[in-house]
Amino acid sequence: NGTTFLNNTSRGEGGAIAGTNVTVLQVMESTLMYNTAKVGAGGERGTAVGGSGDWGPPSPRSQNGGAVFVEDCGRATIFQNVFMGNLAKKAGGALWQTKCSGDVSENTFRNNAGQNAGSVWQNACRKVTVADNRFVNNTADKGSAGVEMNQCNADIGYNRFSYGKSEKGAALYLQGVVGDVHHCVFENNAAAFGGAV
Repeated sequence: NGTTFLNNTSRGEGGAIAGTNVTVLQVMESTLMYNTAKVGAGGERGTAVGGSGDWGPPSPRSQNGGAVFVEDCGRATIFQNVFMGNLAKKAGGALWQTKCSGDVSENTFRNNAGQNAGSVWQNACRKVTVADNRFVNNTADKGSAGVEMNQCNADIGYNRFSYGKSEKGAALYLQGVVGDVHHCVFENNAAAFGGAV
């Protein structure tokens, strides 16, 4: 917490931070810039936190979570961070979260990119809150530039989504989500399917 992660690259998951099977993961008041999750780079998981070096061939999950990758955890807290210019070759330009409850709040996501979910990709999360975040100029080739969420119970409120560009739901793309979207601002977003949501 209160740390800068700059220009880290993972050959697999989480360009800067990766956590699997953890009880609690907290990323707070930190700056995560220009981190990348892609095939053919350094360590398989989180070069800054989570391990480094050559761990053999990449896993099927690799190339997700440009800055942060978290799965199978009790609770993840992503609070008051700046995510800028992070890249995931697959999903979650800034954050990839699956099978993990938690909060994503008071963060700034700017200029992040991914094939699916330019900023945040969440899947099979029992209870997640996405609140008071600012999403600016994020991009995705196939999914949402902002938040792409699948099979989650969610409260999405008080977020601002600006200048997102993607194929589906430039700000939000929701599939099988139970919950509310409220008190959000959607401005100047563009997508082939659902300009905002």
